[in-house]
Amino acid sequence: MATKKKELLEQENTAPETTVTVENAPPPDEAQADMAAPSDGGDLNELLASMDQPDEEAPTIEDDGSLPELTESEMFGEMDTDATVADALPGDDDAALTEGSDSDDGEGASAVPADDGAADVPSEPVSGAAEDPEPPKPKRATRRKKTAPAESTAESAAAEDSTEAALPGEPHSLSAYSACAVSGSSVYTAVSHFSSSEDSLGSFDHSTVYKTDLTTGQTYEMYRTDSILTSAPLVIDDTLYFICYDGGMLALPTAGGEARVLPFSYDDWEPVFYAGHYLYFRSLSAAPFCRTGGMRFDLQTGETAPWNIPVETKYIPDVVGDALLLCRVVSDYPVPYPDDDEMSQALLQNTTLEYTLADPATGAVRQTCFTLPYDIPQPGNLTVYTYLGKCGSDFYFRADQCDDEYALVSQSVLRIGTDGTRTDLGITKTPDYLDYCAVLQGDEVRWLLTRGTDGIYLIYDTQGHEIGRNERPAGLEAFFPLCMLDDGRLLMVVGYDWEHDSAARYAVMDADEFLNGGSAYREMTFAE
Repeated sequence: MATKKKELLEQENTAPETTVTVENAPPPDEAQADMAAPSDGGDLNELLASMDQPDEEAPTIEDDGSLPELTESEMFGEMDTDATVADALPGDDDAALTEGSDSDDGEGASAVPADDGAADVPSEPVSGAAEDPEPPKPKRATRRKKTAPAESTAESAAAEDSTEAALPGEPHSLSAYSACAVSGSSVYTAVSHFSSSEDSLGSFDHSTVYKTDLTTGQTYEMYRTDSILTSAPLVIDDTLYFICYDGGMLALPTAGGEARVLPFSYDDWEPVFYAGHYLYFRSLSAAPFCRTGGMRFDLQTGETAPWNIPVETKYIPDVVGDALLLCRVVSDYPVPYPDDDEMSQALLQNTTLEYTLADPATGAVRQTCFTLPYDIPQPGNLTVYTYLGKCGSDFYFRADQCDDEYALVSQSVLRIGTDGTRTDLGITKTPDYLDYCAVLQGDEVRWLLTRGTDGIYLIYDTQGHEIGRNERPAGLEAFFPLCMLDDGRLLMVVGYDWEHDSAARYAVMDADEFLNGGSAYREMTFAE
């Protein structure tokens, strides 16, 4: 059992050590080119003269006459190795900061595969609606890095030069739903179509973007592409963005117009929020077993730049006003944690997760809100926390109580204030009623919802009071409130259309109708 947690967090540690070149990376700076090692064809007198120089001025000459392996300073710009490496962030083509060796000078640093998302990272709220499975991601090669000094703290990271003094606009959270995006009276979703022909049965054929107009009650095809769209749609201003499996980011105007594809590496970064015409990403490889990096993406040009966030950041669940709700690893030991399983387990026993309100431009901590224990196996007592959302100044977490074999025992819901006050809402349920989720209106929690094995939905307000019950009507494949619209109605999923790539069938329903156990709704129809 001691190794189970580590295996989940390091799913790809069997990948061979190598380096890769990221496609569409911008050309190196002129300054970087000037830092290249001297050729072995130099003048002998110059070489002899250089041997008389002090150590700090002596040029580096490779013994075998070949070009030396590029250092981080040569790849990412000149910086002081002793003071700055700890908080250096990835450049345009540096996918994810990875784990290094224990040596002080970084020599012989080991490469750690990028993590596709730690299994135990608390997940963002998702809908209960089924969605098409995404294709498995290919194994990624690793890249080298120098070892981080021990002084890797949020404050030290924020002290480094920032890419920008302030954000180019207010920060905005992205869609909380994994399958669709809701903007005003429109719903956007993308589904994959797989071939039914005998010679290519089951192989991917194309992706279709659907737009549902809740005013007219119709769903129609908006765009078709031969790329696999891996992300939920991101609606930013008047443009719809999708991350493509085969590379690039699709930009699709919501009002119609020509689509663009921006250069982007799909499997290195996770979108967090946007501000102005910039989208901000956190590296998929994250603390505690990797050093977390940040990247700013220009939605107009596709250009990238470092974004300074603490290397101890585990994940960023939400945007709160003009700040980020940031979860970081707090420990006496710097990240990344070592590969040694016994040692890392001992470290995790003394590790906490600190939730803070942080400056979105620099990652500097503005306010420490509360802490939760790191979810590591404890004999007979393991609690895994899943972020559900916020309401005002309160945050909501689902707490999964598991035994030491990760078998689910029960669930409860915690309400935690920014002052650290914790309240168990008292709606703990056995496995008969599980999978608590939040029904959001915009980015605020309105209801808490769970469904029992008897098919009955239990609905609670944000104080933990039961306010309604409902049951899926006979004959429906699904009957689930996806979110609450701006006008107070519910957006429902009531089934799937098998003639349109199994796209979700949406409906709108009065909220009180659902709370009182009714089944009257208005279903959207597909336009031919």
